[in-house]
Amino acid sequence: EEMLRGMVWRSPEEQYRQVLVYSRRFTLGPGGWARAPQGARFTDVDKEGWLDADAQRLLAQGNTLMPLHVRTRSYSVGWGPGIEPAKLPEHATYLRSFVDDVTTDLLASIDAAVAA
Repeated sequence: EEMLRGMVWRSPEEQYRQVLVYSRRFTLGPGGWARAPQGARFTDVDKEGWLDADAQRLLAQGNTLMPLHVRTRSYSVGWGPGIEPAKLPEHATYLRSFVDDVTTDLLASIDAAVAA
């Protein structure tokens, strides 16, 4: 809804100044979700527990609406299961990076709004 009625209809300058996108992708080892069934809670699955192809298609379609000039930060993190920063250093690094990026971006956004 926001993409269709909000961001997409703003000027490129407004989009660049006002939109921040954070994208996370889980990577899976051999066996995929079969070895991490609780991970299915983090993606769309059908009644039988398989990846929902329609939901993935709609998500991909929605991602194509994102203008290339919008500030985007992407992260890839291995499934643990779950996010376990106390047990998995990769997860602690991911969370620290994500929190640092969000903090930096929000402070910059606030500074820009105050200066305007």
